[in-house]
Amino acid sequence: MTTKPAKKDKSANKNWKADVARQPTGILEGNCVTLKDVRNTRYPAPGEPYEVVWETRQYQLEQLKRLWFLVEPFHPSIKAIAHTFISFEFEDDFLALSIEARLRQDQSYSIARGFVGAYALTYSFGDEKDFIVRRTQYLEHELYLYPLVTPPMEIRALFLNVLASANALIERPRRYNSVLTNCTSALRKHANQVRPSSFPPFIWADVLPGRSDKVLYQKTWIDTTVPFEKLRETYAIKDKAERFKDEPEFSRLIRQL
Repeated sequence: MTTKPAKKDKSANKNWKADVARQPTGILEGNCVTLKDVRNTRYPAPGEPYEVVWETRQYQLEQLKRLWFLVEPFHPSIKAIAHTFISFEFEDDFLALSIEARLRQDQSYSIARGFVGAYALTYSFGDEKDFIVRRTQYLEHELYLYPLVTPPMEIRALFLNVLASANALIERPRRYNSVLTNCTSALRKHANQVRPSSFPPFIWADVLPGRSDKVLYQKTWIDTTVPFEKLRETYAIKDKAERFKDEPEFSRLIRQL
């Protein structure tokens, strides 16, 4: 990962949707990562306008403790169609990462258009509360938050791995693909770089990200002491996110079982 300041974003002049208007970049100095353009928006009632907030934050690699995996079904009756993202737990903070299509103001998302490279790719970093509340309250989606079984050294390696990919997008923009480079398949590739051969080159969760929790469970990336049939019931957080959205200890409270 580069320790030099990021160069000018070659895609910065495009008319991006507000939530993905900026591509985050990071600089590593020793054990400290300075991350620019971390999203930290607070959301009103569904459908109401809001202003996107961007921040520069610092994170200490030695404070990385745990990795979390989130599944966001788009419809309560079709849970296989979903978005996935991850959250890095530090000693005193939580940082979320979502790998997704970067849409312009004149675009709407379509799986079909995603197959033919209609969208740019973005690595979006944000305050965990932003990423969760946007989905559970503003979009009114279900959300599941799973603790992953990963040692700290692997979490640090993954963090630097995804951050290097985010930095690279500034000079070499990439295209999103609905299967080959989507929210789940991109994370799978990063996981294989950190823990080689963890997943095959293609899994059905690449097509149906809502099934990714089952894949992780089968691969023991999720603690298997909870029966899979009880997994989503145990780790559902939509109601807790609503209850605790104004609490300073939001991220801690939504993790209480």
